[in-house]
Amino acid sequence: MSHLTSIVSRAGEVVHVRQLQHAGVRRRAILAAIERGELIRIRVGWYASPRADVDQWKAVLAGGALGCVSALARDGVWSGIGRDLHVSVSRAAHPRLMTSAPGGVRVPVWGPRASADVRRNRSVRLSTGEMPTVHRHEGGIPLGHPTWAVPAPIALAQALRCQTSEHALAVLDSIIREGVMARDEAIAVARRVPSVARLVATDPFIGIPESGVESIFLRRVAALGLSVRPQFRHPVGGRFDGIIEGCLAYEVDGFAHHASADAFAADHDRTLRSLAFGLPVIRVTARHVLADWPIVESAILRAVADARLLRDIRHLPPAG
Repeated sequence: MSHLTSIVSRAGEVVHVRQLQHAGVRRRAILAAIERGELIRIRVGWYASPRADVDQWKAVLAGGALGCVSALARDGVWSGIGRDLHVSVSRAAHPRLMTSAPGGVRVPVWGPRASADVRRNRSVRLSTGEMPTVHRHEGGIPLGHPTWAVPAPIALAQALRCQTSEHALAVLDSIIREGVMARDEAIAVARRVPSVARLVATDPFIGIPESGVESIFLRRVAALGLSVRPQFRHPVGGRFDGIIEGCLAYEVDGFAHHASADAFAADHDRTLRSLAFGLPVIRVTARHVLADWPIVESAILRAVADARLLRDIRHLPPAG
C-alpha cells in the first residue's frame, strides 16, 4: 500500500486536497494516483478511492459532508430506523442536492472511530435514494477530521434536534456507550438543545442502555409508571438487560442479535436458569418495540401483575 493510499484509507476513503497536502503528498503524486485508478476526483479539491460509497459521494457532491444520524452511524452510534441521507453544509453554502451519484459503491465505509467490535458485529445502512435531509453547520470542518462526515459534537447536536425525543435520547445513550464522546461532553451538547434539555436534566438512564432499541424500551416501560432497573445481574440466572418492578427480567434483542450459535444458546441458558429459580423473563425483539408496542405493553403489564401475585403468595422479596 502506497503512502497516499494509506492516507486515504485512514481518512475513510474520501479526502480533501488540503488533507493530502498536510500529509506531505505533492500534486504530481495525486495526478499519478488518478492515472493509476487509485484516486477518483469527485469535485474540485475532493478525491475518493474506488472503495468510497455512494452516500459519501452524494454528500461531497452536495457541497457538504454526512451529518446528523448519517454521520453518527459511521461510528457505530444508534441512527434511528429511517433510511434518509442526512447531509450537513455550511450556512454560507448553496447545496446541490441529488438522489443519485455518478460514483461510489454499495458497500458502506466505516468511520475511523468505529471500533473493531462494531465493524465486526454491525452494519451501516445506506440511504434509499430519496432527497437528502439538509442540516447546516457553522464554518468549515476541521482539517484533521475525516472531512466527509461532520465531527461527532456537530452530528450529535443535529440529531438531537432532528429525531423524536425517544430516538434523540437513544442517540445520546449510544454515543456515550460507544465511547465516541465522553459522557460530560455529550450531555453538555444535549443541554444546549432546547427540545431535549429538560429530558436530559431529569432522566436517570442516560448512557446506560446498550442499544438504541433497549433505550426506547426502557423509557417506555418507565413511562407506564413501573420501576425499571437496567443492566440487572441475577445471582444464578446471569446478566439481563434489566428488571421491571423487581419481579420480571427482560431482554431486548436488537436487529443484529445472536451473531453466533454460542450467543443464541447462552441467552436461552440464562432464561432457563432464571425461570428455574422463580424469576420470569420477557424477551422482545426490535420489531416488537418499534412496530408493535401495544402488544409488548399488554404483555409486560400482565406478566408484572402475575409475577407480583406469585411473589406475594410465596412471601418473596423483590429480586432487584
